[in-house]
Amino acid sequence: PTRGKSRMASGLRVRPVQWRRCLCSRQVAASAQDKQVQKLLSRMTGLDLDKVFAPRKEPLVLPRYRLMNKAQLEKAHTETLQRARELLRMPPILPPREPKEEVLEENSRLAGLLDYKIVFTDVTQHKEHKSRRIVVREPGGHLREATWEERDRMQQVYFPQLGRQMQLPAVLQAANLAAALQRRDCHVDILEMVCAQCEPDSEDYIRVHKTVHADVDSRGVYDLLRSTRHFGGLVWQLMTEDKIGGLLKDMLTWKKLSDAEDLVRLHLLCYPTSPAAQAMEADGVHLVQDFCTHMGLHQLLPLCPARSEPDTTAGASNSSR
Repeated sequence: PTRGKSRMASGLRVRPVQWRRCLCSRQVAASAQDKQVQKLLSRMTGLDLDKVFAPRKEPLVLPRYRLMNKAQLEKAHTETLQRARELLRMPPILPPREPKEEVLEENSRLAGLLDYKIVFTDVTQHKEHKSRRIVVREPGGHLREATWEERDRMQQVYFPQLGRQMQLPAVLQAANLAAALQRRDCHVDILEMVCAQCEPDSEDYIRVHKTVHADVDSRGVYDLLRSTRHFGGLVWQLMTEDKIGGLLKDMLTWKKLSDAEDLVRLHLLCYPTSPAAQAMEADGVHLVQDFCTHMGLHQLLPLCPARSEPDTTAGASNSSR
């Protein structure tokens, strides 16, 4: 299977819910770095080996064949699962960094000597990006801390990172991103590109992620990011913006009850004082039904399976739990 393939190829499509309502007006009580949050996000991501190891454009190499006994085959399978989990590790979710505007010195005697800026960079090896000293002397004479954009550029000059360009690629720029997302199978590629290009707390990194996630949610094509390392970020953004209605409907439509239960538990963890907090005592389908009832999401109740109806995806989704 090719990357980005989803159930839409079968002729079926989950229409994104048009009703969007704020379930809670309070701030999120949990953090994306919390262990329980990471556990729930990881379980909802899934572990589809065919998608994780889907063919990619790489130089052709000769295949290798090995004869194994049963024990060796089981060991190789375990190692493959471990490698897949490493590939599905979520990119960091960080708050935006504070702008740097500190002026270190005012020297009027240097004003007008040059008509360009001079950047001074500490090129000591093995220093962290944020702790490296980079300052700028302005033509007006004052010395200031370099902005984050200047710091990123100087870091790339002296300590280049693989896959990162000096300037933001055109496809990631705000004027071009919406047009690029018209291609249905490019969302993962764009997210991978911005992860390589930008720091996790940079303005462009956060902007691109929010735009891509919003496009996925508006189209209801959540399967494009399932079993990729970007699905957890999508879920977290929808959770912090309190827009999980479309994703919950998608999970119930495709009988992903275990994922729907995890999504509800994540919501109750993030909004412990919501009207559905008392639903925590329930389990399985009853948890989802109670959540929809308390939150007024009656449109989703017909999609909830009966108590005796099995979860058809439980085996696949639980393989990574």
